[in-house]
Amino acid sequence: MINSKHRKAIITLILVLSFACIGVGVLQVWDSFKSFEKSIIEEKDTQINKRITLEDANIKNTLDNYVREAKVTNGKSIVTNPINAGVVVFDDGKIVREKSDITDCKITSLSNTSKYVICTDSDGQIYMAYKIHKDNLTYYRLISLVNLLNDVIGTEQDSEEMNFLMDCDGKIVVYKVGESIQVAEMGATEDSDINKCIKFFQSCIASSSSKATSITLLNDDKEEYTARIVMQSVDKTDNGLFAIGKTANYDDTIKPSMKAANKIFIYGSLIVLGIAIIVLIFILIQRSAVSEIQTIRTKNETLEEINQRMQALTHHQRLETIGTMTAGIAHDFNNLLTPIMGYSMMTMDMLPRDAEELQENLQEIYNASSKAKDLVSRLAELSRKGDASTYEDINIDELIKNTIRVSRPVKPENVEVVEKLEVPGVQIRGDRTQLSQMILNFTLNAYDALQDNGGTYMVATRHEDGKLIVQFIDNGPGMDAETVSKIFDPFFTTKESGKGTGLGLAIIAQIAETHNAKIYVDSELGKGTEFRVVFNCKE
Repeated sequence: MINSKHRKAIITLILVLSFACIGVGVLQVWDSFKSFEKSIIEEKDTQINKRITLEDANIKNTLDNYVREAKVTNGKSIVTNPINAGVVVFDDGKIVREKSDITDCKITSLSNTSKYVICTDSDGQIYMAYKIHKDNLTYYRLISLVNLLNDVIGTEQDSEEMNFLMDCDGKIVVYKVGESIQVAEMGATEDSDINKCIKFFQSCIASSSSKATSITLLNDDKEEYTARIVMQSVDKTDNGLFAIGKTANYDDTIKPSMKAANKIFIYGSLIVLGIAIIVLIFILIQRSAVSEIQTIRTKNETLEEINQRMQALTHHQRLETIGTMTAGIAHDFNNLLTPIMGYSMMTMDMLPRDAEELQENLQEIYNASSKAKDLVSRLAELSRKGDASTYEDINIDELIKNTIRVSRPVKPENVEVVEKLEVPGVQIRGDRTQLSQMILNFTLNAYDALQDNGGTYMVATRHEDGKLIVQFIDNGPGMDAETVSKIFDPFFTTKESGKGTGLGLAIIAQIAETHNAKIYVDSELGKGTEFRVVFNCKE
């Protein structure tokens, strides 16, 4: 048997392990969420990179086509190409010939290849120029960066999506936000969101690496949202001229998934919490049950258990109800009955002699009150506690009569009770309450065994060789040998679930042991059961 100290240690260990498991589970779920979020980010970055790769290929193809057309036209304007912005010829840094609307244009920087330069006109418009040498002159075929970006990306675009091209030196940026396309020198724009993106792109160009990060931007309604921004540096692109960047609304991707994941986490946590509570309740119930078994094995706790089960005469041997009821209401009930009886007598004395009917009614009230008071007194007597130091001389025949009388209200109609009491003058030393509970438990067990088919229940006493023998005999269904071997085990019961506690005979065995008595059982299926309790008579 596990003692109380070890049991507490085991329960504590189980609780610690349970909460540790819950803690590890929560951490694993949190880690899973992080992994889930990371996988979504990686998937989003992969999608954006695929689009960047496609746009990079479009830029390369567009520029290659433009160069091929430029070589074929020998200095003539390429009218059919949408990115063509005209042709200019420089001599000593001045335009000496032009085939466009541009009359004032100057070279501002070189690209990372000798074939391209950056030009700016008098209106501040920025172009990229393809350089061709012919007839001792240098022709520059101007490329509209606005048209280049628009041709590569297309006209339709989400208002929260931004696309960027940067030259290899990180000085010129072409960006498209919604339907608007702008070309500017680095730092020339006042848009804070654009500047955030440009700073990130400049760091990528400076480190010659492709990167991705999350930044906070404002939408058209000036509300913050999280954007995923991806950049491919010049040396990572096929076009070899521009670094390409792109942003996409990350919230639109992550929020629905994270909302669903959060619900799974919350509901899963509730399930885990519910299971933990159930486990805790189960442990507490088990602890309470084990504690009850321990209590039964000690004298004072056994008496308390007996009193509790006596309280349930109307609920099939739940004796604890009788104890609580009698302890709680006996005094108050007597206080209520005393004035009823008193005023009944006073009123009878005040009535005229010819008021016979009223006299009879009041007499019935008085008699009923007297019986009720007597019943309460007997119940209170059953609920009183005692100990070995206060044992008294008990006439067992008289105790049996009183106890059987108390059990009458729960006796099935088809059961006949026979009292064969033959030792009116024999006494034993014992606790009156405990012995009453023993007799009551045997009686209620017999009632339960006989209530379906009816039968006879007999209580008999006899004196033999200095021993007092009390017999409890019924002609009910009886028990087999295996059942008989277990009937005194705590919580063993042959009754249906909810109809018995399995403590009645265990309590009887404890009471018998306390009084140095022995119990014998004879039973056979279909032939009934006899219990014999053998006491030592008073010397």
